[in-house]
Amino acid sequence: MSTKLSSDCKSLLRPRCLIAVLRMRLSVLRQPVMVLLRGQIFSAGWDKKILSWDPRISGAIRPPTYVDAEVRSMSVSSTNLMIAVGKSVLIYDLRYFNHPVQAKKSCMDFHIRCLRSFSDSKGFAAGSIDGRVALDTVQSSELLDKGYAFHCNPKSKDGKKYLCAVNDIAFNPGAFGTFVTGSNDGHVIGWNAQSKKRQFEMPRYANSVAGVSYNFNGQLLAVASSHAYHEAKEIEEEPKIFVHAMDEGFIASMSAGSSARK
Repeated sequence: MSTKLSSDCKSLLRPRCLIAVLRMRLSVLRQPVMVLLRGQIFSAGWDKKILSWDPRISGAIRPPTYVDAEVRSMSVSSTNLMIAVGKSVLIYDLRYFNHPVQAKKSCMDFHIRCLRSFSDSKGFAAGSIDGRVALDTVQSSELLDKGYAFHCNPKSKDGKKYLCAVNDIAFNPGAFGTFVTGSNDGHVIGWNAQSKKRQFEMPRYANSVAGVSYNFNGQLLAVASSHAYHEAKEIEEEPKIFVHAMDEGFIASMSAGSSARK
């Protein structure tokens, strides 16, 4: 089952509203990226600064941390903040925020577009502008023995693969090791990190998939479909948010549909 989010669901979006207000405060930043954790908001952008905020007060709550290049994406889990800079991932301990405790260079040929940490905080998945996803660990994890990368976009009708950015990744908190990718050409695909196999593929959305997000137990998946302004050929349809109930029946129907579309 899936549904389009109606305009009266404002209460579901209150944390996002806080971020929207803060985004206006940060108008000096180009392409700001933000994550929310326990009432704190962490922001970064092309000004090469990482800032932390309390939405109840004005102004940053600690001095900025500087990095060497533009921040394209970041993810927070437990006590770690992970930052995507070029082809590398910088890992910060939120308790000691002066410098990264670890740096991992991905096997990507192009820069990282999106970054998400594992649910156990021991690794990450990074999506690139050429349609590849890399998974790697920052410490020993049950999810992976070693890192690997794969091309996640489906083939076109002529059987060829085309470069298409991975815009977002979301791990399912209710099913360890499974995640979905959302791409600039409108595809949402589910994966199993341990088996390295595709689980399902949703029908293609009219717009680019700008974001994907599970609820706290993984029973709902929200898909934001909108013009992402990354490519000139994108179709500029009305932005929409679709909410899917991720029960066994839905996943089975998507799996059957993806097999038929191969």
